[in-house]
Amino acid sequence: MNKYLFITGMGRSGTTLLDKILSNHPHINILSQPLPLLHTELSKRFIKQKYDEDLYYALNKDYDNNYKIDFNNFLKNNIISNSFLDNVFLKMKGYSGQYTSFDKVNLINTNNTFIDIYKKTIKQLTRNGDNIYIGSKEIFCESFIPFFTDNNIKCIGIIRDPRDIIASVNYPKKEKFLGAKKPTLFLVRSWLKSFNYFKSIYSENFIFLKYEDLIKNTEKTLSEITTYLNLTKFNTDFHKTNLKDQNGKEWSSNTSNEKSTSNISSESIGTYKMKLPKKEIEYIEALCYDQLKELGYQVGKKPDQKKIILEFKDFGIKDSHEIKYNFSSDEKNIKEELKRLKL
Repeated sequence: MNKYLFITGMGRSGTTLLDKILSNHPHINILSQPLPLLHTELSKRFIKQKYDEDLYYALNKDYDNNYKIDFNNFLKNNIISNSFLDNVFLKMKGYSGQYTSFDKVNLINTNNTFIDIYKKTIKQLTRNGDNIYIGSKEIFCESFIPFFTDNNIKCIGIIRDPRDIIASVNYPKKEKFLGAKKPTLFLVRSWLKSFNYFKSIYSENFIFLKYEDLIKNTEKTLSEITTYLNLTKFNTDFHKTNLKDQNGKEWSSNTSNEKSTSNISSESIGTYKMKLPKKEIEYIEALCYDQLKELGYQVGKKPDQKKIILEFKDFGIKDSHEIKYNFSSDEKNIKEELKRLKL
């Protein structure tokens, strides 16, 4: 019987690289974003029920512990109707965020709870072979981790320097991911959600790692993962070869930098120093200085956080229905950040 594995983290944090690396192990097969809108629509439904909010970016917002407990119970007890599923699969037709595309799977004899739908979908889509672990990768789905771990599904979170993430999202030199340029505070809050979840989950079914460790200390990091999964180690020189995708073809990475590569490269580390304006770097560091220090990222002395937050303004961002161009400099959001930082 197969075991299940779920990978998540903020978009542009290395989740795709991680799912490709692990799928190169002979006993692991991870599907890349097969059910993005199922996770999104369930989150939207729950937030609407609990808070009466209609959120477009339902996966990006962080809530308190009550949210985490209630959402866990919602996923456990909510019966998903066939009409809800039909609507989700209709929305996913041609959706660019669904990397593993497929027609709706056969869910006969499914009790229509989320866990049953998830397992049956992954099982039907996974190729035959010597898989011990099968599973999926989805971005921004940290809020699903407690539910998965409670259901004996192994989870791995990956986190990356937020300065490099924002450089990748808002200042790409190659392909643009995650849509149009977004307010810096919005992206920082999404990163803080990852941090807060990863640091608060204590379960034998969860570990998290840094993108930079995966790149710089590949052999050691992969050894820690295989030990966690109780699997044989990767071949010693595995990380020096080109990666294959889930279909056995050479993988071309989804980097936002100029060069695309099919192996593990450190070229993406520290790119923020060349891409981000100085004031934006200072702003990101002011918002999450303590978290950066805790994770071991390089930062200088503690900045004047209040002054930087009060004075910062984004540029080049278009207003939209989903998010306002002045999100970072909005008075309400500034007050919330100053309160969070006790300034």
